[in-house]
Amino acid sequence: MTREEFIKKYKNDWLYYFDGYYSACIDDFLTNIYNDHEAQLKAKDEEIERLEEIINTSIEEIEYVIIKPHYVEVYLNNNNAIRFLKDNK
Repeated sequence: MTREEFIKKYKNDWLYYFDGYYSACIDDFLTNIYNDHEAQLKAKDEEIERLEEIINTSIEEIEYVIIKPHYVEVYLNNNNAIRFLKDNK
């Protein structure tokens, strides 16, 4: 899957969660996950799996999302939080 296909596959799901203020961050966020080739080569697909887990989570289960320059945290209403680290090489 190319970077463009990856972003296209997931972007609408993320736009559904984020308002327009954050939407510009989503391409960078998804690109950073896609570009994490080293982790993928080491079979550390945790970020991708966790991204899919969030996308497959119903909107009712998501309390709020915090986007920072180096990470994104998604807080669920079961008191769990999932953090995605961004690789800004």
